[in-house]
Amino acid sequence: YRKALALIDDACTWEGLNCAVEKAGDALREIVVDNKRAVLKIGLVGEIYTLLEPFSNQNLERSLGTLGVETDRSVYLSEWVNNHLFGGLLKGERRKNEVCAAAHPYLRHFVGGHGQETIGSAVLYAKAGYNGLIQLFPFTCMPEIVAESVLPDVSCDLNIPSLTLIMDEHSGEAGIQTRLEAFVDLLEQKRETALREQSAG
Repeated sequence: YRKALALIDDACTWEGLNCAVEKAGDALREIVVDNKRAVLKIGLVGEIYTLLEPFSNQNLERSLGTLGVETDRSVYLSEWVNNHLFGGLLKGERRKNEVCAAAHPYLRHFVGGHGQETIGSAVLYAKAGYNGLIQLFPFTCMPEIVAESVLPDVSCDLNIPSLTLIMDEHSGEAGIQTRLEAFVDLLEQKRETALREQSAG
């Protein structure tokens, strides 16, 4: 992945970019994938900038990937553009109204920022069979604080564990890594327990 990014970064022309994309694709296709391996899936929810910017979230997705976890963000820049600039016209992207409808049993009103989307996305991830949720937001973000207070109800009702990480200039990589490792261990134990109960029953 990093090599692919480096190839793309080094490209100076359209031809060079096309060549870099082709080489990157070839390299990615050479990676051996074990499709039978059971991988934990975690939905990432929260404030848009903290979700999208690796520096602000201490490279959370990379850290989780290193732990063998598959992640999906509730917000992608393309979706935000589609929902806010194109009114949801582009098909294939998650639509804001669907997410807000999913939030309705827990949070019926817009609370600013992405609070309502956080709850709606959490509900959708739970219904899609994800193993856990991680909520990310910057310190003192009021809409996400509102969502944080509602998230335990979603977790309890839909049986999906959640972890909230509040990021600020004092957030240390080691502390976050420790919390991620503990959360992933919890999710693995929960999955193993469910499998044992299923095979016994």
